[in-house]
Amino acid sequence: AGGEGGGAPVVLRRLIGVPGEAILHDVPAQKISFFPFTTVGADEAVATSGVYYYELTLTDSSSMMAQWGFASTAMEIGIDTQHCDGVGDDAGSWGVDGLRQFKLHDGTDRWEGEWADNDVIGLAVNVDAGMIAASKNGDWAAPGHGVVFADEKIKAGVYPAFSASTGDVPYRMAAPFQHAPPPAELWA
Repeated sequence: AGGEGGGAPVVLRRLIGVPGEAILHDVPAQKISFFPFTTVGADEAVATSGVYYYELTLTDSSSMMAQWGFASTAMEIGIDTQHCDGVGDDAGSWGVDGLRQFKLHDGTDRWEGEWADNDVIGLAVNVDAGMIAASKNGDWAAPGHGVVFADEKIKAGVYPAFSASTGDVPYRMAAPFQHAPPPAELWA
């Protein structure tokens, strides 16, 4: 399943936020414009095995909060109001934020990953290993990047999910990607 190997197209949709006000989704351009803090994801594309990879591009770090990663079916969705929680703020999702330098899963920890405008952030999950990894501009060894989470709960299945506020987020959910998915040895 997922970004590396093809299969059914990945459909992103608003999971948390005000309907009709939270996002503008330009599907042909593969770009989501966020207005207030909102969460989008591909909740119908839960990966239950293998490696799944996708990319997001940071376009305006001056006003954006970004919590990017993966969610399980345990993450509460369908919240149709302005909501302060995003990916990683609960026990059912995992996210990284290179702007505020946070690693998020049911709380917040400091993280040494750091992002700037025009960085392409790669997010990968190895469901079988129960691990999530991040890259910056294709570099899986950038400070703070590489494997950022190891959690048995990931093995039950996850899907791409990301939260952001105020700005445009170009994405790639399937090949061709700008950078390579993680090498197999990253998961060792």
